Amino acid sequence: MEADQGVLVSHLSLFHRPLVRFRAIDRPRLFHDGLVPLTLVFAPAGYGKSTLLSQWGKQYESLNIPTSWLLLGNSRVSPDEFWRLFATALGLEAFHMSDVREQILGDVEALEEDVVVVIDNYEHATCASLDLEVAQLLGTSPHLHVTVSGRSFTTL
Repeated sequence: MEADQGVLVSHLSLFHRPLVRFRAIDRPRLFHDGLVPLTLVFAPAGYGKSTLLSQWGKQYESLNIPTSWLLLGNSRVSPDEFWRLFATALGLEAFHMSDVREQILGDVEALEEDVVVVIDNYEHATCASLDLEVAQLLGTSPHLHVTVSGRSFTTL
């Protein structure tokens, strides 16, 4: 793991809101009211998913809603590695835990206020067992809200 200008980098995964580099490009925007347990965003590469997530992140910040970011890189991650990255995005020290997912479940169950977790490029982690585990995680607390983006609906 490396720290580069205050950004934690692990396996090309980033834990911050994506930067909007091209302000001159006006892309479609979606505005939503309130938080829901799961939001799915899918579109091919280059269609503005990360830009949309960044705009939503600004909305969450303006409402003082804690938002954790997990932007997966361009290589596949195993379910175990996904949960370690997820724990890191939430600010948990999960590198030496034997069962990271169980620790996350306990921490999410104890939430007393809304928290948003944004997972970008989910197509690099998805598999049937992981998708089921993420769904189970959503059922542990009404305060957890997950936004997942990917390049096609079939990967979500």
